Order: sequence, then C-alpha cells, then structure tokens
Amino acid sequence: MFQVNDRIKMIGTDRTGVIIGVLDSSRYVARIDGEKFSQIVTRSQIYLIERSGWMFKMGDKVRVINDSVLEGEVGFVRRLSEDSSSPCYTVKIIDGHGSMTFSERDLAIVSTDQNDWAIMITGHGDTTAMCLRLDGGSFISVPIHLRRCVTDDYDIGVAAYEAVKKAFGINAETNPADKVSATQKWSGKIVCVKSNDENSFEVGHVYTVENGKVAYKDGSRSIASYGSLHEFQSLTKMGEFIELKEDTK
Repeated sequence: MFQVNDRIKMIGTDRTGVIIGVLDSSRYVARIDGEKFSQIVTRSQIYLIERSGWMFKMGDKVRVINDSVLEGEVGFVRRLSEDSSSPCYTVKIIDGHGSMTFSERDLAIVSTDQNDWAIMITGHGDTTAMCLRLDGGSFISVPIHLRRCVTDDYDIGVAAYEAVKKAFGINAETNPADKVSATQKWSGKIVCVKSNDENSFEVGHVYTVENGKVAYKDGSRSIASYGSLHEFQSLTKMGEFIELKEDTK
C-alpha cells in the first residue's frame, strides 16, 4: 500500500504528485503538482515513482549486480512496488530481456555523468557482436542477435550503426531523416583534376560513384565503400577530384 510522502504518477497521464494522507488500503489523499487543492485518489489510478528511504526512483538508469545470469546488464527503473515491505523495482533491461523485478541489493546506479565506458563491436561473417564495459570492469557480451540478410547492402558502418540501435533500444523510425543520413551511401559523379594513379584515373575524365563504390578507368569499381569524396581522397591518395553537383532546377 502507499504511504504518506510517496511520490506518485496518475496512470495514463503526465500528472505527478505526493500522498499526504491515507484513508484506507485503497484510497488516499494526494496533492497533485501544480494544482491548488488536494484530491482523493484510489490505488487503481496511481503508481509509485519515488519513496523516501528507497535508493532508486522511476527513470533511474541502473546496472544489475549480484546476479550470475544478468550481471552487468543495464536498464531503467520503470516502477516501484508499493506493496513490498523492502525496496523492490521493476527494471526494463536495455538489450531486450524485457522488464524484470529486482531487490535494491541487486542494482547499482549508473551515473548520468559516467565517463568510464567502452563499446566493442565485432563482425564474424554475417553476424555482428557487441561487448560493453562500464565502471572500468570487464567487457560483457550484449546479446543483440544481429545477423545480415543475404540481400542487405551491408558494410562496417551500417553494421555498427544497427548494433548500437539494437543494444540501446534506439528507434530510428521516430526520425526517418536521421536514419537516412546515418546510413545513406555516397553516390554521384566526380571529375579528376590530378591523378596519382594513371592506370585508374585520367585528368579531365568524369567517373561515377554508386553506393560509395568508385568506378575506375577500366570500368571496374572499388572494393571498399566510401562515405564522401573527402573520405575517398584522404584514404586512397589516388589523386584530387571535384564532385559534380546536378542542377535540380
């Protein structure tokens, strides 16, 4: 049951407040933030977001400890158990395990100004794997289960981008423009103004670029994909080029 001074949130709304009185096991007097008068609320209308003496509150980023299976997993506190005699939290694990319940001794806060972290992303054939390190500890595997489809146009950049999205629950669909800019391949035409490899490029000639792959003088294309003209020039040192911009008028 709820207690005096519990911070609460009204279910289905953004309204928050504090319990200032207990009428019985299902009815409480609450002062809603920003409202002049207190009101009676029932337990079916509210849920607990913060309790005095409990270490964590709703929205805190936490790491699982003292658990042989989920040790090191990171998530967010989604709810506090108002009926528990000791601190108990429902945590949404980031990597896809879903929501799970933990006691206070099984969780540690992840500081919002945390600087000691590292991510390692590796590729093995069509599979991409990720490991995460926090607080100077050892690398822990993040089960992202990311595998390339045989029809995908996949490179290192796309694999890393998709791995981070999946591991941290980023929904790129909420902002399609950001998704396109992060994965869009360089395409267009370039003209050679200085050649350091006459077998591949001739000064004054125009060459096409499709999905980051540059066409050579003999008609073949580069094995590597490049994200921009600057990246191509700086990595290959094959010459100097000017990118041709199409007139859209």
